[in-house]
Amino acid sequence: MDRKIIEALNVFAERLWEKIKNTFVSAEDLNNAAGIPIATEDKVGVVKGGDNVGIRKDGMMYVDGVNEINSITNIMIDDICK
Repeated sequence: MDRKIIEALNVFAERLWEKIKNTFVSAEDLNNAAGIPIATEDKVGVVKGGDNVGIRKDGMMYVDGVNEINSITNIMIDDICK
């Protein structure tokens, strides 16, 4: 894998870890379509983002707040990795 891609992924992973490192909870199977135990407002699981980030019962991630998540396209990723 290209060194710039690896560096970008490492930076992303470090930033994500700083946001979620204290939010892990024990797993509980929700019988969702993906078969992955997740955390929602009602049940705990292995995925939880924090006070303003979470996962709904249907498995969809959500963010409360403005400008909390920035989207990126494949073209933008390609430009970063040149």
